[in-house]
Order: sequence, then C-alpha cells, then structure tokens
Amino acid sequence: MKVLYYVGYPLAWAEGGHAIQIRETIRAVETCGVETGWLHPEDTHPPSGDVLHYFSRPPSDAHWQLARQRGLRLVISEIHQGAVLRPRWQWPLRGQFGHLLPLLMGRGFHATTGVNIYTAADAALALTEAEADYMRVVMRAPADRVHVVTNGVEPVFFDGSVPPELFSGLLYAAYICERKNSIAVAQLAKRAGVPVKFVGPPLETDSAYARAFAKEVDDPFVCWVPEPQTRLRMAAHYRGACGSFLASQNEGLPLALLESLAAGTPVMAPDLPNLRQHFGDAIRYLPPPDQPAAVGALQDFYAACQQGLKQSLQVPTWDDVGRHVANIYRQILNDPKA
Repeated sequence: MKVLYYVGYPLAWAEGGHAIQIRETIRAVETCGVETGWLHPEDTHPPSGDVLHYFSRPPSDAHWQLARQRGLRLVISEIHQGAVLRPRWQWPLRGQFGHLLPLLMGRGFHATTGVNIYTAADAALALTEAEADYMRVVMRAPADRVHVVTNGVEPVFFDGSVPPELFSGLLYAAYICERKNSIAVAQLAKRAGVPVKFVGPPLETDSAYARAFAKEVDDPFVCWVPEPQTRLRMAAHYRGACGSFLASQNEGLPLALLESLAAGTPVMAPDLPNLRQHFGDAIRYLPPPDQPAAVGALQDFYAACQQGLKQSLQVPTWDDVGRHVANIYRQILNDPKA
C-alpha cells in the first residue's frame, strides 16, 4: 500500500500544532509498514499510489476527480475549528446553503472550491466528535465514512525522567499572537495576581502585536521564554509548572493541553463547546480572558494546582494515531489486515 499526501500550502506556514500533526501522523503511519509520498501542487507527472490523503481541501473538484479516475482512494482531513464553534442551530442552515451554492454560483465556479470531496471521499478524518458531526451535517459527508482521529503526543511527554524546568506558576505554551490572546492573558495574570510563564516565539517576528506583548512582560506575574524550544525542553517546562492553560477562543484539539496532561500537569482549557464535549469534566475551563469571571477562574485553578490537583485522562501517542489511520487506509482498500 502506498499513500500520497497533499497539503495546499508550505508546511512552514503552519508551524505549530497542524504541522506537527501532519509530520507525526505520516511518520507514525510509516512505522506501520505503509509506503508514503507527496503529491505537490506543481507535479505534472504525479507518482503512483493507492490512497490520496488531503490534509487541506483539494484545489478543485477536478483535482480529486482525476485522482479517483486513476484509481486512488480518497481521504480528507481539514481543520474546521472556527466553523465548529458557530452556534449548533446554524449548522443545518449552513449545510442547506452549501447545497444551494452551485445554483447561486454556477456549478463550474462552485467546483473550483473542492468542497464536494466530502460527499465522495472514502474517509473523512476529524479531530473531535464535534468536528465529525460538523462534517456530517454541514459538509454532508456520509456518516459511516467519518472517523474521529484525535491528536497524539510524542513519548518524551510521558517520560518521568525528564528533569523539570521548575516554575511555581502556570504555563501558557503558545505562539505570541492575537489568536492565542497573549496580551489579554498577560493582563489577566496581573489582575488575578497569578504568575504565568509564556513559552513560545512570536508568530510574526517584530510584529506590532509582539512588541505590545513584550511591554506586558515587565511585571512580577508575567515572564516570557521567547526562544523556540525543543520537544524535550517543552516536556521539561510542562513537568516543572504547577499547571498549564490556554485562553484562545478558536481551538480544535490543542497539543499544548494534551502534552501537559501526558506530562502529568493539570490543564485549564478555553470554555469552548467542542473542548467540553471532548474533555468533559476531566479538566477545568476558563471563560474568555477579558470577562470578569476569568479572574476568579484563574485564581481558583492556580490554588487547586498548588494544592496538588490531579487530572486523569488517557492521551494517545502519535504511534497510536498512526495505527488508527493506517487501519482506516486498509479498510477503504479492503485490505484483510485491517
């Protein structure tokens, strides 16, 4: 079996969770004995294969239809985190609107979006049950072809022998950018009187946002490690903090939460419906950082962490993820090993 992968943009543009997801999934699939290769946008003579796995939507219906004509099975993985967070009552309306778009835009123009792959793909992979439901309701993917394949973590985050980078406060592991609410979280830390260590470089070097964030660091409750960190070093940061949290309002299934849980450090997630559905009552939740209730929630979480808060949640490794994905490939190819 050979699987070709397609990403419609350079992976360097997606440094962070999505790039890690793609690279680690492919590496783990290879350990299962699957041959892999890349299908690049500029390829005029694409390599042969059995499955074409899109990690972003195809550039057009013609793209996946040609792959289908050449005998490839089709798999689609696409992040829908922003759309999933829209009110649930809007989903059927959005699905109906999408069904009418060919009539409004013209079938030729609509085909350039590549969106029809969801009705034709042999498998659609979602990170969470909420995202899987969105694929069924809005994207009209056949229910029996939608699979939930969560993110995983590297073994180093489970390694209890990693020396901890000791910090008595909470860890905020994320790029410094507006989407991660870095400035609002720094200001929340000051209002709450809770020490927070930010670990992560600016998403855009020397941006106005990064410069504004840097001005927040001159405070006893806000410190920053701006240098890019190795995975080993990140494990040390998680293990050394008393707790870890995120407060961004647009998340799918953040690696920062999974990595912290794997390291044995309790987490608090943004109070988003998809994350509540996934984690349930196993973790704590934080209101948006600019809301008054966020101060008390952060203080309570910090106090609980200082008192030894324990959270129990099974976190898969990327090898677990690779085995799951490889089995899906085998199923759609009717491979008896599945």
